Amino acid sequence: MVGDSCFVHLARCDTLMPWFGMPDGSVVSIQFPDPEFVDHFELSDDTPGVDGIHYTFIADSCSRCWWSLETLTGCDVTVSNSIIRGSCVRMFGSSTLNISGIEDYTMHSNFVVPLDDRNLEYHNTYVYWWNWYPFDDVVFNIDSCSFGEMIGRGHSEIHATNCFHDGATIMLGSGGDAFVSFVDGISHSYVGTFTNSTFLFVNSSITPMWPYQSTNIAHDTSHLLAVNSSFEYEPEAVDSALVMFALVDSLPDYAIGETIGISGSAWIESGEQNPITFDCYKLHYALAGSPNWTLIEESIYQVSHDVLAEWNTSGLNEGGYDLRLTILDSAGDSLIAFRPGTLLPCAGVGEKPFSCKTELVGNYPNPFSSSTTISFNLTTEHTENTELIIFNTRGQRVRTLNWHPELVEGSVIWDGTNENNQPVSSGIYFYELNLDGKTKAVKRCVLLK
Repeated sequence: MVGDSCFVHLARCDTLMPWFGMPDGSVVSIQFPDPEFVDHFELSDDTPGVDGIHYTFIADSCSRCWWSLETLTGCDVTVSNSIIRGSCVRMFGSSTLNISGIEDYTMHSNFVVPLDDRNLEYHNTYVYWWNWYPFDDVVFNIDSCSFGEMIGRGHSEIHATNCFHDGATIMLGSGGDAFVSFVDGISHSYVGTFTNSTFLFVNSSITPMWPYQSTNIAHDTSHLLAVNSSFEYEPEAVDSALVMFALVDSLPDYAIGETIGISGSAWIESGEQNPITFDCYKLHYALAGSPNWTLIEESIYQVSHDVLAEWNTSGLNEGGYDLRLTILDSAGDSLIAFRPGTLLPCAGVGEKPFSCKTELVGNYPNPFSSSTTISFNLTTEHTENTELIIFNTRGQRVRTLNWHPELVEGSVIWDGTNENNQPVSSGIYFYELNLDGKTKAVKRCVLLK
């Protein structure tokens, strides 16, 4: 970290990653040297195009210099013809900031970061990682982005949707009295919550890439809340923290009259200094959109990746239904998860009974750069119109992959191209298994170039 009024002079060093602070009032227009080997480079107020940084950094005869920036409120920074390893944005005050579509590992030909509290421009510059850090009372809305790290502090709010956290510069976190929501996202690192903060996960997947990232912990008096989300390593509560976990697994289509085993999770974990305990969970159903809920099951026993209830659908009408899982703790607080499903009509006399079981196993590698293999298991009598649809976070169809209707177990390959065989951009994509015009399963994948 290079900031304030320090003086740093490094010579004959191998692999540096200086983070240059760009403070309020600074004006910087610069081109960084090739990172592979730096004969001589100086960044100070004496550098042409630089004013107001108040420090001096010198590198002589150094290799692998991974230039990185920390921009602060009120700075004016333009970087041209450079390779930036990390672009860190620290946000202070009480403003509301909105960004979308900014991704890691991207060449920016002429890009102005859409933040109204500073000017940050990249021209013909490649950025490896973005880091986002709201403080104070900042409200930060981020959509359809990929980044290396994001942590909310102070009384800030973060609302992240359709984002991919690649974990390149480590964690997702919250501290102070911050609130963070991470909806329809993917993280490949770990989660940490601190002090009085709250972190809410909805429809998200937390799967670390490295063993050292395998611990997700809520500390102090923080809350980690997970709704219909999956953790390869389930979060833990320490000190006086609390973890609440509500999950209803996806439902395939069923015929009316069947008894359906509803699986999922309903549990809490409190730290050793927290007296709160699990009270109960309740599972209800209702016609899609109806305010009238009917109880399926109420239990005082916690469930983790097991059957929550048996739902007898006799006497119900065909159509869409919603399931609602509510878990309550001893303090009277609750967490709610919803899951839609469809009941199909019973077979008539002489008709074959409806039978369809599908599973999208997943894709590997994920993330991928050139191609990924999507594996599936399929047992059905309706395989005449079978397709796998790739679509983006805006719901636009990107590519349709078909296979022989008799193939019920196997895999297909997506090479990261659209229907015109043109490469698509890096980002989050969804693949949907579709049988006879009905969606059976949906999973996410990440393309990184």
